[in-house]
Amino acid sequence: MITSQSRLALIDRHIVRVGESIQEEKILEIAKDYVVLGKGDKKRTLLLHQSPIHLTVKEK
Repeated sequence: MITSQSRLALIDRHIVRVGESIQEEKILEIAKDYVVLGKGDKKRTLLLHQSPIHLTVKEK
């Protein structure tokens, strides 16, 4: 989720922000469709795929 005030990603059921760590890797960048992780001098990019969620609201 990216807003004008924050960037969040859901990785392994954890909500993370830039600068936080998950499984010994630091979140370096969060973009609309990818997250960059780093550990030491190594970096890797996780591609994010989002399926549409259809909600139906019924009135009572």
